[in-house]
Amino acid sequence: MNLTKTRSTFFFFISLFILISIPVKAEVESKYLHMFGGEDRTRNSDDMQFIYEATLTFNNRRDASECYVERGFDLYSENKFDKSIARFNQAWLLNPNNPNVYLGFGLVLDKQNKPCEASSMFKAANEKGLEQSGFFADYAHINSICALTKEQKEKEQLLSYSEQLYQKAIDTPNKRFQAYAYQNWAKTYVLQKNYLLANDKLMQAKQLGGIINNDLLENIQTNLQEVN
Repeated sequence: MNLTKTRSTFFFFISLFILISIPVKAEVESKYLHMFGGEDRTRNSDDMQFIYEATLTFNNRRDASECYVERGFDLYSENKFDKSIARFNQAWLLNPNNPNVYLGFGLVLDKQNKPCEASSMFKAANEKGLEQSGFFADYAHINSICALTKEQKEKEQLLSYSEQLYQKAIDTPNKRFQAYAYQNWAKTYVLQKNYLLANDKLMQAKQLGGIINNDLLENIQTNLQEVN
């Protein structure tokens, strides 16, 4: 047996296997990245077929997008984040102007400890028309977490913007939503180690009948005692 020839043949097939596998692997991974990781999908035949079939099933792309968003949120609630991203991507293909798609992307990115990317998605959701009180409260908190990773000037700008978002969040007659916003606000001040303001916001949440997070309350009270 020619050992050199055998080795050459072996490495040829290994190389061929790697070359064939790379596009498939990339395709599998991209559907688990928000908006397919920036891939150009405009001429993807599988996407076009999916859009066609989903539109037939739900009568129009807008309703189809909402259905896939709901499936994405169901998977998100089950902590199946990769699968939820795949559904949100399908919803995005059907209707890139659906604000709930960007909300979904943002929530998953937050779970993946990517606060600045999450904040960008929340910003997009807001620009697409999402303006509910609970959304503003979540957006403000995620934006604040992102702020703490930035240099001083940008940090101050982002924290100031979070304050504006919290003001929008409490601008609702619904006391339950107000309480939720105030509790998120308290969390944001804890991140900034401003425990006096954190306590003030948490007490406002409590006065509104909000269900107070005991760990948050204990954290604030412990730190206030240390300051005093």
